[in-house]
Amino acid sequence: MVKVTQNVNLLVDCQMRFEKKPWYNTKRINALLGRLAYLNENEIDLVLDLTDRFQYLEFNEVSQKLIRAYNSIPDNILLNATSILFVPLKSPYYRDIIQKEKGSKKINAVKELLVQPSKSSDFILKIVDIDYPDRYQRYGNKTHICKAPEDILRYYQEGALLVLWDDFVGSGNTAFNAIADLQKFLVDAGHYPIEKDFIVVCVCAMKKGLDILNYLSLNCFACDIYVKAISEDYRFSKHDRDVRILTMKSVEKKVVRLANEKFSLGFEQSEALLSIFNRCPNNTFPFYWHRSQYPLSPIFYRDK
Repeated sequence: MVKVTQNVNLLVDCQMRFEKKPWYNTKRINALLGRLAYLNENEIDLVLDLTDRFQYLEFNEVSQKLIRAYNSIPDNILLNATSILFVPLKSPYYRDIIQKEKGSKKINAVKELLVQPSKSSDFILKIVDIDYPDRYQRYGNKTHICKAPEDILRYYQEGALLVLWDDFVGSGNTAFNAIADLQKFLVDAGHYPIEKDFIVVCVCAMKKGLDILNYLSLNCFACDIYVKAISEDYRFSKHDRDVRILTMKSVEKKVVRLANEKFSLGFEQSEALLSIFNRCPNNTFPFYWHRSQYPLSPIFYRDK
């Protein structure tokens, strides 16, 4: 009887606490309650505090934030470029990687390629393409949208600026690796771009990822910048932040079936609290999106 009363109280608390959130619906609240049922009081308090700060971006917000991020690029950078290439932030060797896969891995990779868009960056570039005539016409006469690697080679000229689009920059490592592949791709074709010839534009980014890219002399322009939700939550002392980290790891052990510890606290310990139009980056705490060791639905999906 006590357990039932606690569950009812938690349901009422969640409904009142989150009903005005943009992500709120009955399905997500039930998924949240299903996962909270396995936690103790301190763990529940932590998860509710984090959930209160969870950022959920709708489609129309994404379009507006992309425009704002692009408009934050200093005018002289665009003016000095011989041409401006809009490119999805991903490796141009993606198809080559598929060719090297075998068996079920290759089948899954081909399926992913055939489903359009194949990457979040492809989808973001589609949004930019739709808005392009009205919103991205600064120096439009020298701007080209490159949806495939062949388009990059078609429009590239020395002194070109590659504007690389994506929804989110987390740890910065994925962005760096994609840029390294793009640079090699151009070098193999007889071109020699340098770091300043690449600019990342995204809806939002983790400060950690921005710092890494800046350290590597790569510019990234994001509309919203987030810090780690626990480690950099300075409402709490260092000791309390450390305790909260341990509490979240306890939450993960109770609810989430992590196949790889690199996803603990979010990919490379990013501690993000974010979902972008039904796509939750793996930098977000896995409590919200990762499969459970119980028959529980995720609160937010990785891909849907």
